[in-house]
Amino acid sequence: QTEAAARMILGDEFKMIPRYSLPVAQATELGNSWNATTDLLSFSTAQYGNPQEYWMNGAARVREKMKHLENCILLRQAFDLVENDLGIHPVQLPFKNANYDWLALPYPDSTDLEETNTLLYTAFCATSTTAPLEVCGVLADEWTERIPAKDEITGISFHYDRPNSEAPQTWLLVTPSQLTGNWQWNDLVDALTYTLDAARLRGVEPDQLDKKPFASLLPAVLAPESLYPYSIVLDNKAHYLAADTIKTFTPPTN
Repeated sequence: QTEAAARMILGDEFKMIPRYSLPVAQATELGNSWNATTDLLSFSTAQYGNPQEYWMNGAARVREKMKHLENCILLRQAFDLVENDLGIHPVQLPFKNANYDWLALPYPDSTDLEETNTLLYTAFCATSTTAPLEVCGVLADEWTERIPAKDEITGISFHYDRPNSEAPQTWLLVTPSQLTGNWQWNDLVDALTYTLDAARLRGVEPDQLDKKPFASLLPAVLAPESLYPYSIVLDNKAHYLAADTIKTFTPPTN
C-alpha cells in the first residue's frame, strides 16, 4: 500500500527498495567473507593485476545486464565522477579459512570443487563500505555456472549393424604393453593393426600358395598329408585311432 501511494504521487515508474536486517549467523558469514577480500583475490591478483575489472569485462561480453552495468561505470569515468563511489567488491560463500580462492577466474589446482557448492556475490558499492548488517540494493543479474572438472573417467562404445541372430565370432583381448595404470592410445592402435595383419596371413589357403614360389619356403603352412602313419604329417587318421590299433598297424605293400 505504501508503494502504491508513492506511485500515485511520484509516478508509475517509482520503485521502493526496502531495507532489511540479516540474521546473526548470515551477517557473521557475510562479514567474514567481506573482510577477507585480500585473501580471496590473492591468487587472481597475481595473475591478472585487477581481477575485478578483468572479470567484469569478460562477463559484460556475454551478459546483457552486465554490459549495461559496465556502461554505467564507463560513463561515470567519462563524467569524471569519484571512482571510489562505485567499486567492485567480490564476496564468496561459504567462507573458508584456507584455500579461499575466487572461483570467478582460474584458481589453483589445490582448490577442491567437490567440497561444497559456492555462491559468488559481487557488490557494486563505495569502496569504503563495511560489511553490511542491513541490506538494501538492486539485483542487476544472476546466473548459474558449472565448472568442468579437469579429469573425467570416460568409456567408449561403438554402435554397428550385425545380424541379430548371430553371436560375435571373435573377441579381441588386448593387454597393455606396460602396466602404467592407464591405456596408451598408440598401444590400442598397434594391437588392432597387428591383429588385422595376422588375420590376413592366417587366412591364406594352401591352394593359394601351392603354385607360388613361396610353397617350398613355408613348411609350417604346407606339409604332406597321409592316411597312414609312416611319414611326418600335420594330421592323419592315426591321430584318431586307439594306441593298441596303431601298434599293430601294418603299412600296405605294393
